[in-house]
Amino acid sequence: KNMDQISVQRYLKKKADQDVVVDPLHSTSHHILDLLHNTPVQRLLEGFPDNRLYIAKREDKVTDVFKGLIHFKFNAVPILRKRENKYIGFLEMFDIVQYIVKHFGVEKLSEMTDFWKLVDEEYIFHKLSVNDLMIHTKGSSPFVSVKQGYSLAFACELLGRESCRRVAIINEDKRLLSLITETQLLQFIVKHQSQLGNILTKKVEDLKTRNVTTILHTELAMRGFQEMVEKVTYFDIITLEILPSLT
Repeated sequence: KNMDQISVQRYLKKKADQDVVVDPLHSTSHHILDLLHNTPVQRLLEGFPDNRLYIAKREDKVTDVFKGLIHFKFNAVPILRKRENKYIGFLEMFDIVQYIVKHFGVEKLSEMTDFWKLVDEEYIFHKLSVNDLMIHTKGSSPFVSVKQGYSLAFACELLGRESCRRVAIINEDKRLLSLITETQLLQFIVKHQSQLGNILTKKVEDLKTRNVTTILHTELAMRGFQEMVEKVTYFDIITLEILPSLT
């Protein structure tokens, strides 16, 4: 876990060069590892020409940031400490939903007909700043960054080591250039799946998955949000056929 980029690359190259007998069901081709090591993080963004940035400051109102996330269809926003021009973390959509559910209560939210009217009438929430909410969530989403020029392999290692869902790309002046998300990395790997080797034969049932909470598709969406807040997990909406998961 404490490996730096150079030691990680040396370790993986050594493993790739070794002639080791492995279980073909769990092996990964060294070709995909080489590809990840030889691809700089900024190249991943070439497939996402509309890779916009949405940034918020600590002083911004949570209601405004919430509307911005919905408008741009983002799950999180990097937070800037304006005085030092330094990023201090990410505010997740889930952080906002969690606060809303705990503050208003499921019963009140289930009976509402106009959410934004409810927010405007609630003085405490209407005045809530990003900084207030980040204190409330205790910095659950730290700002993890990688300099341009570093490899995708290093970005993958950061995602796993820091248990985060996105990595910021910065330049030598620590200026934010863009973000790399888990989704973008997965799309990159899928695009090059021919280089994954025998792991492609592995079945879904062989994967180690976490416990999943389920609710019926007829349940109120607020019930789903409550489950997410209480268990901080993913869950599937169950009907006769499996519908997309709500995350």
